[in-house]
Amino acid sequence: MRYALALGAHGIPYDLHVFEKGSHGLGLAEDKPAVRAWSDLCLTWLKNQGW
Repeated sequence: MRYALALGAHGIPYDLHVFEKGSHGLGLAEDKPAVRAWSDLCLTWLKNQGW
């Protein structure tokens, strides 16, 4: 949360998605419906940033 606030304070674009449960890298686990949306969220953000 502090990192996101610091990004915003410096005008750096970001999206923050907080999931109730999980560990680092869990968003790549396609067999976990509650968090598998992370990959699509990340891809959309990257495209919006011109990547």
